[in-house]
Amino acid sequence: MIRLVSLNLSNIKNTSLGTIVFDEKKAYDRKAFRRERPGLIGIFGENGSGKSTVIESLALLKAFVSGHGLSETNAFDFIANREKGKGSIEAELLMSTDSGIHKIVYKIDLRILDEDSLVPVWESLRCSVLPKGKNRFYVLIPPICIPLLGIVSDSLLSDMKMLSVSELFKSKKNPAYLAKARERLKAILETCHTQKSSFLFHKDFLALLKESGHAFCKDLYTILSILQEYFRKKVHVLPDPFLMIDDAMDQHRDKESLPFFPFEKLPREIHKPNYRFWKQMQSPINAFLSSCNQDFRITIDSRDSHLLPDGKVGMYVDVYSTKGKRSLPLMEESSGKRKLARFAYAILSVTSDPGVLLAIDEFDSDIFEPLFQKIIEVLTHETKRQFIFTASSLKALEAMNNHNVYVTTANPDNRFTQLEHVTRSNNLRDFYIKALRDESRQKERLVGKARTDKLKDVLLPPPYLELRFLTVFLSSPFKQKLVSIRKAITRNRVMAFLFA
Repeated sequence: MIRLVSLNLSNIKNTSLGTIVFDEKKAYDRKAFRRERPGLIGIFGENGSGKSTVIESLALLKAFVSGHGLSETNAFDFIANREKGKGSIEAELLMSTDSGIHKIVYKIDLRILDEDSLVPVWESLRCSVLPKGKNRFYVLIPPICIPLLGIVSDSLLSDMKMLSVSELFKSKKNPAYLAKARERLKAILETCHTQKSSFLFHKDFLALLKESGHAFCKDLYTILSILQEYFRKKVHVLPDPFLMIDDAMDQHRDKESLPFFPFEKLPREIHKPNYRFWKQMQSPINAFLSSCNQDFRITIDSRDSHLLPDGKVGMYVDVYSTKGKRSLPLMEESSGKRKLARFAYAILSVTSDPGVLLAIDEFDSDIFEPLFQKIIEVLTHETKRQFIFTASSLKALEAMNNHNVYVTTANPDNRFTQLEHVTRSNNLRDFYIKALRDESRQKERLVGKARTDKLKDVLLPPPYLELRFLTVFLSSPFKQKLVSIRKAITRNRVMAFLFA
């Protein structure tokens, strides 16, 4: 089982430095790997303070490790800080196995080489293991730094001579194998440069590692394969830019890697096994929807079964909202109901699959506030899976514990923090509102300097300004008459004053 324990952002959008830490990290610091508390984190803060940056960084990390190229979509072009022209995302993960606990740190360095596109320039990986019965970690994979814009050199994987390309990919039986390996590595690097994709998680590089008989290559292949499987099938980011590339994306996904039914465009073409899976999930989804809204249920229907280019059977699937005997397409329902239907399976997966990491941006939008609070309350106290979300509604704070809450600050060098001096008797929502008003309660200022006291003057202009705006839009002849009348009144007042 793999768990994400921390996410470190550097120069990502308006976040110069920011760290999100799960409770598993604290258990790891005590050399234990226990799920004592639910892995839930809620991020709250003002508009434009960096909440969505965390979700977008997880989406980029998932895309990169899964093997997608950033050239497939321009959704991440502005994720790096435009002023500094660079950024980095580092994820720390813990993997629990029968042999012990593995600590894996993966990092992506990004650069803006021109004004329009984002380019990954470095990726690094390191791994250490804590064997069972031991009290300290041992290095399993030393730090590997891959220059994605570089060339294939003998020290491509490591500066250590024992881990050079010549040592890892040499073959006693076939002397020409090393030359072929170098050519394959060069082709992989060129492909990664063109597609802006990962080198370590490229399918050809994984195949090359699998072919090599070196023990280090075997360990590296095992770690990379497990990580890629985790991000592909267990990490669900909503919204996911790569689910919106084309309408046939579901053809390349199986039921485990499909976190939610894509309701943005209906009908939609999917594989026939996926349709059977969603038809089985219709009952638990409706149980969730009916608990949220008594009269809301969905019906998943199919039509036009046909043969796809890959030789598999596909079909067009549509979803209907049912209320008693009435039925209408889901796309004609309210945005709130569509969102509940869209997130139903994702929320159910958090409560059933122990290895899932679910990240949702603006989870509270279009959801009735008491209902949103109840969902968060259940997930806070019942689930043992990992769930990270952003929200603007502070009502959820009343159902959460302080160790599950991160708030944004006005300091870009320390963008995310937890509330200080909170006791069990405090209402977290009221405490946060007071901290927003009283800057002395926290070390960091939680909101920027806004001139909210001037809103009344801006939204409600003085009467003389209203008259001025009115005369601008009047027709020219009528406007000239008003001017002449005003001059006459002024002249009469002056004459009356002189002869008084």
